[in-house]
Amino acid sequence: MTEAGWWLASPAGGDAEGPYTTDEVRRLAATGRVRRGLRVWSPVQGAWLPFRPALLGRVAGKPAGMAFWTYLAAQSLAFLAATALLIGLIYADGDLGLTGSGLLWAWGLAGPGLAVLSIASLLAWRRAARALGTRRELAAVVSVAAGLFLVFGLLLSTFSIRAALVVIPAQLTIEDWTYDAHIDKASGQISVKGAIGVNFGRRMKELLALAPDPVTVEIESYGGLTSEALTAAEAIEKRGGVTVVARNHCASACLIVLMGAQHRLADADISLAFHASSAVAPVADRFFAWSLIAEGERADAYLLKRGVPKDYIDAANTAGPDQVYETPAALALRRGVLTGVLDGDRPLTEAEVEDHLETARPHLAPADP
Repeated sequence: MTEAGWWLASPAGGDAEGPYTTDEVRRLAATGRVRRGLRVWSPVQGAWLPFRPALLGRVAGKPAGMAFWTYLAAQSLAFLAATALLIGLIYADGDLGLTGSGLLWAWGLAGPGLAVLSIASLLAWRRAARALGTRRELAAVVSVAAGLFLVFGLLLSTFSIRAALVVIPAQLTIEDWTYDAHIDKASGQISVKGAIGVNFGRRMKELLALAPDPVTVEIESYGGLTSEALTAAEAIEKRGGVTVVARNHCASACLIVLMGAQHRLADADISLAFHASSAVAPVADRFFAWSLIAEGERADAYLLKRGVPKDYIDAANTAGPDQVYETPAALALRRGVLTGVLDGDRPLTEAEVEDHLETARPHLAPADP
């Protein structure tokens, strides 16, 4: 923008000075000869106006070559990929098919990485705005986009760093939690043993897709992650007609999986152990402590919906995470938690159930570590 036609009013009231080109006025402003507020004739506005740098328009930036635009595209894609990863980590409850170490690396690097990419995005898009030169409207849009990249990225990265401070200690706690979940090719029966850990819900969905009707799941577990158990239970419920058999012991999150089934059976000599939802590792962050409470409430609501008596849930929550509320299988049958009790693979008769009920009493017991 170098057109002539700029005039400068004389501070002493004399004749106006000019005409000057835009670049000349810009140089005079840089030396202090033209100060903000001095009245100037603007050929763009066609009027006498108090001087301000904005009247001169944008300075055309250094032309951006193909290398810069390639960098801008690659950097923007990296920003979007990091954003998608973080959103996936936040909303997928860890169900991304990652191993324990993979989740640790993802949570540990994604937040700080997105913060760096956000700052890089701001610088890159501002460079793009300068490269547009006198195309002021488009340059303004690009500048706003640069600010939005920075604000959105920093907000999300800050949230994810806070989340990582909760997730990483929990992940280190559960990294030794293992389970065996497989399907017997001959019978089509699904067997589950061990702690309900990371990706358990995904694994159960895979096995249910392979199992022929009628589906039977035998489970033996002291519990584990509530979110994974809920995912598995909802998949079992959706399949319909599934039988889940609790063998040897079934506690805490194991009961969520059990309650997802239409037919719920258990060995006659075991007790079902209800446990209050609790954090895997201590959580100092109030926001995430609240989210864990919400997850526990979701688990309680699911158990109530599926027929667990409210007094069982209340008793477990009152006892707290250090104790479980155990109810013998025969009593669980009478209260509607189970639909049958087994001696091996043989269902107990009514008389046999009555015999078990004579000594069946719910009670509190120490929670398994």
